[in-house]
Amino acid sequence: LAKDIVNKTMAILGKNVNIMDKNGTMLASGDSTRLGTYHEGAGKVIESGKPFEVYSWDVSALKGVQHGISLPIMYQDQVVGVVGITGDPDEVRKYGELVRYTAELMLEQASLREEIDLQSRARDSYFQDLLTGNWGNDSQFFYQRGHLLGLNLNIPRIVMSIDLEEIINIPLVMESEYNDALSQQRIKEELLKELKTKFKREAGFEIALVGTTSIAFLVPVNKEIPWQEQRKTLSSIAEEISSVVSKKIKVDLYFGVGEYHPDWKGLKDSYQEAMLAIHLAKTFSPEKTLFFFKDGLAEYCLTRVPSQARQRYYEQILGELIKDINPYKRELVDTLEVFFKENLNTAETAERMFIHRNTVMFRLNKIREITGLNAYQYSDAVRLQIALMFWKYEKVN
Repeated sequence: LAKDIVNKTMAILGKNVNIMDKNGTMLASGDSTRLGTYHEGAGKVIESGKPFEVYSWDVSALKGVQHGISLPIMYQDQVVGVVGITGDPDEVRKYGELVRYTAELMLEQASLREEIDLQSRARDSYFQDLLTGNWGNDSQFFYQRGHLLGLNLNIPRIVMSIDLEEIINIPLVMESEYNDALSQQRIKEELLKELKTKFKREAGFEIALVGTTSIAFLVPVNKEIPWQEQRKTLSSIAEEISSVVSKKIKVDLYFGVGEYHPDWKGLKDSYQEAMLAIHLAKTFSPEKTLFFFKDGLAEYCLTRVPSQARQRYYEQILGELIKDINPYKRELVDTLEVFFKENLNTAETAERMFIHRNTVMFRLNKIREITGLNAYQYSDAVRLQIALMFWKYEKVN
């Protein structure tokens, strides 16, 4: 800050400017050789709280000074430093109050920024505790702590999250000012700052960095509005967030959305569901960048099955189809997966895979020959789909 004050005032005045701390030590100066030295004139200003002038004939009697004028920098009615201008006092006196005012204004602005940063960090810390359930022994006290930070926890909200691993695990493709290798922490801080600036939405919309793994968005919900309409709103928010992030780094983000739970304590469950939704999307529906936990309840239940039981099931059902898998078997598995996603519709499957309808039918018949199960029949299709989901989950995890 002292260096900024010196640089800006010197650019305006064309005179050498010095900044001393409350002990009279030179913090910044247009003359770098004087840095760290004691300025006796500043010491007298600190003692009296009044400006002190030094003429050329006084220089030899004082330690570490040149001719000029020194003035106190005041903050909250206290002398916190001294600003000096080098030159004939009769000439530079007219600039003194202007320079002092500039220094005090910049100090106040810096202090305000620091106060805002401290409050922001306090809120981030609170959200971290809120969403991870670290409420301490007295939940009511924790609730009041949020109130003191200006947070209204009574607003109904759900949590939407993005996974930061998608950002920090790829090569950086940043704007020109960030071409140098950037630490993971700085990436996250830059993104968080940008998102908070861009998304000053309606009351109750909050953004927080949670640990080192995610950014959480606490989105207000209106229980009077149909859920399908609110899904559209969440989709729109996700698109806006993706747009902001894409300007910093090229990456496809996965968004997870948790359920609404009554009471502020339910935000912890909503956050956990949002993070689970991201995991489910990556595993079972990587083509979906916005995934609602409610849409993945079946997949979630399947992930709760013990690993040994999952493996036994898919090996018995899929058998040779996944044993020593090769490009041809991979085609069969991919076709089966798309067939299920297209609701057992052969024509839609062919269109999505850019192949002929007869090719889809041929491959499904080959699957029937290998597994003994007919994907066109509901009961067989359910068994095949569960086995396929178990197999995919085991591969990813």
